[in-house]
Amino acid sequence: MAFADPQALTYNAVSTDLPKVLINPEGSFYRALTALGATHQLSYRHSTGKQRARHSASFRRELAVTDPLIPAQNAVVGGTVTLSMDVPVKIWTPDDSLLMVLALMSHLSASSGANALKLAQGQS
Repeated sequence: MAFADPQALTYNAVSTDLPKVLINPEGSFYRALTALGATHQLSYRHSTGKQRARHSASFRRELAVTDPLIPAQNAVVGGTVTLSMDVPVKIWTPDDSLLMVLALMSHLSASSGANALKLAQGQS
């Protein structure tokens, strides 16, 4: 079953529809320019070997900012957040993966994202 086209993504309380721009057997890629001039990209990727399967979802945000070294020029900067699952091909079920994802997301988002902020600040 494929993801819907377009995908909706909310960044800083602003929802953006990202239309699908690429699909292949390994995954799909969605991209849109936001109202504030940033580019949002969402990708889903899959690879399966004999023993393990890897599934990932990534969100990338890029924007043009004034280059601090050459103020008359802009520079494109960006960041990416990825959720990756690496699981055994046999015995493991999608439900097992779902429970792991939900546990991690709950941990990072607890107390209004306090643990996600600690991660972003480089704490361990």
